[in-house]
Amino acid sequence: MQGLSCGELTLEGATYYLQNFVVSAKADTGLAQEWIAWVNTLRGGAHYASALWVKPCAIGAMDLMDADMQGFVARSYPPEALLKLWWQPEQPVGFVKSREGYARAYRDVVGK
Repeated sequence: MQGLSCGELTLEGATYYLQNFVVSAKADTGLAQEWIAWVNTLRGGAHYASALWVKPCAIGAMDLMDADMQGFVARSYPPEALLKLWWQPEQPVGFVKSREGYARAYRDVVGK
């Protein structure tokens, strides 16, 4: 693990995350909805996942990705690793608003 720039590594399985989109309060919500709808299409999902070098969420989008990207995803997400993913539980809005306070209190207790 020497030489890695990250602070912590998950040792048991992997942590799976959802790519979220943030829209400012003054944004055109119609355009935001169009963007999200496009990312969820096969072609949009394939393009977006290729740009970020991640596995696409749209079922069937993998078939539209080039061979190099398909190989990268297959090597990055082997079936035995997918079985060990830890899905982050839903976080209610009230918790999200206070999450930094909870995290700070936890770090104070564990000394990190």
